[in-house]
Amino acid sequence: MADKQNHKLSDEDFLTILRENFGLFELTSQAIQKQYGITYSRQSVRERAQKYATEFYEMQEDMFDCGKSKIVACMQGDVIEPAQLRAANNVLNTIGKFINRKKPGPPKPEQVYNLDGEIIRF
Repeated sequence: MADKQNHKLSDEDFLTILRENFGLFELTSQAIQKQYGITYSRQSVRERAQKYATEFYEMQEDMFDCGKSKIVACMQGDVIEPAQLRAANNVLNTIGKFINRKKPGPPKPEQVYNLDGEIIRF
């Protein structure tokens, strides 16, 4: 067991495990601990994943696509378990909001208030 604690996790191995777990930090840390027998915290996964921003964004898009494919399959008449359908719906709602936040929206109109003769703009 002592030699497993000295194991260095290569970038390729790290990205492979991160992709298998769709970029989820806690699941990735558990998978690393199980597969390599080394202690690897969720925070360590998060810090290391920040170096791979492009790949991480692609993993989130993969998860979003997986959720969409489940819903489309259900709409096409395939039998999907209700738990899988709820999970796909939740993924679309949560990740969809995150992806949409990155896109700039229309400018908000300026709000002007007159409070006791003082004009305040928001």
